[in-house]
Amino acid sequence: METTVEYQSNITETHKIICKKYWLRADGKKNSYIYSCQDIAQEFDMKSQEVTEIVKQNSCLKILGRRCVDCGAIKTCYTRTEFTETKLGKRNNWQCDSCQIALQKQKEQEYLEYCLEQERIKQQHKQVLINKMGEYRNFQLRHIPSVSEIDVLTKLLLVLITESWGVKSFQKTISLRDNLLIPLSPSNQLDIKIIENLFKENVLILGLQQNINSIELNEYAELDIDYQTVRLDIAYPLEVMIQLRKEVKENKEIAYQLMNIPMFKYWCQRIQLSECVSYLNAQSRLNNLTPNVSQNMLNLLKECLTKLSVSDMYYVIWKAVDSAKEYAKQTGITRQRASNSIQGNIERVFKNISTGHWFRNPSHRKLEHPQSAVAKVCFDYIFGVEDGGFYYTLNELSNKFEEQDSCKKSNYSTLANVQYLKKDIEIKRH
Repeated sequence: METTVEYQSNITETHKIICKKYWLRADGKKNSYIYSCQDIAQEFDMKSQEVTEIVKQNSCLKILGRRCVDCGAIKTCYTRTEFTETKLGKRNNWQCDSCQIALQKQKEQEYLEYCLEQERIKQQHKQVLINKMGEYRNFQLRHIPSVSEIDVLTKLLLVLITESWGVKSFQKTISLRDNLLIPLSPSNQLDIKIIENLFKENVLILGLQQNINSIELNEYAELDIDYQTVRLDIAYPLEVMIQLRKEVKENKEIAYQLMNIPMFKYWCQRIQLSECVSYLNAQSRLNNLTPNVSQNMLNLLKECLTKLSVSDMYYVIWKAVDSAKEYAKQTGITRQRASNSIQGNIERVFKNISTGHWFRNPSHRKLEHPQSAVAKVCFDYIFGVEDGGFYYTLNELSNKFEEQDSCKKSNYSTLANVQYLKKDIEIKRH
C-alpha cells in the first residue's frame, strides 16, 4: 500500500518533525506506528490532543492507490483514525466527500421530482374521479323515479331511512357514519346492502362533497364506492318521505303486494339471520371466544330459524357459547378449539329442542341489541306484529297474516250478504 505525506508550504521545522513522526509506520504496515501520540507529546512537551491538531493543520497522508470512483481524487487522510478506518480491499468503490455530497443532492432532487410527479398523478387521478362522480350524479339526477314509479320493495327500504335517521333530525344528506336514531339493521353488512340497493335505484344520489376518500376508480374506470362512509343525498323532500312512511305503515295493499315478492322474504330472512350472527359475535366476545362464522355456520342458523324464532335462538346461542366457555377451562383445550366447538353446540341444542327432548326457552330482546329500523318496518308495519321478527318465525308470521287476511275477506263477504239481504227485504216490503 503506497502512501505519501504532504505538508503545508509554510510549515515550521518543528511541526514538520512532529508530522513525520506522527505518520511514520514500520515497514509501511497500516497500523504499526513507530511513535505513539503520547511519545511525541512528551518529547515536545505538549498534550496528545495538541499533536493531533498540529498534524491536521500542517499535513495529510495520501493513499496513492485509492481514488474516488467518480472524480478520481486521491484518498486523503488527516488523522490516523481516518487512515485506519479506510477500507483497502482490492475493489475500489471509495467515493470522496464532494462526490458523496453531490450524489446526495442528486438523490434528493430525484426524490423531489418523484414526489412532484406522484402529486401531479394524484391530482390528475383526483380530477378524473371528480369528473366521473359529477357525470354519475348528473345521470342519477336525470333518472330519479317519481314516487309513483318506485316499486313497493324500494319504497319499503326507503322508509327505513326515515325510521333510522328520524323525522325530527331528518337530513337531506346521509351517511352510515351519522349518529342514527335507531340502527338501520342488525349488521354492517346488511346496512351496506340496503344503502347499495337504494343507491342503484337512484333514490339515494351520490354527493360530491366530502366523498373523495370514500370513492375510488377501479381498473375499468368505474366508481368503487365505500358505502360505509360515503355521503348520499336523498332524492325526495321530507314531506314525500313522511307520506311514504304513512303509506307503507297504513296501506295494507302494500303488505299484500310484498307477500308475493320473493325478495321481501329474502330480506326478512336476512334480518333474522343478522340478528342471530350479531348476538353470537357479542356473546363470543364476552367470553373471549372467536367462532368462525362460515357459510356452514350461516346455513345452520338458517335451518334453525325455520323452526325457532330469534328469541328462541338467543337461548340456543347462549347455551352453545356457555358450553364452549366451560370446555375452554379443561386442560389442554385452547381458546380456538373451544371456539370451533360452538357450531356443534348450536346443532346439538337445536336438535334437542326440535325433537322435543328440550323445551324452548325464549329470551327477551337485550338492550345492547335494540330493534333495528329494517326489522321495525318489515315486521311491525307489514305483518302488524310488534317486534314480530324477534318473537316469531317467518312462517308463523306469514300464517298469522294469511289468517287475518282470510278473516277480513270473510267479514267483507258476510257484510255484503247482510247488505244484499237487507236490500231484498226492503224490496219485498214495497
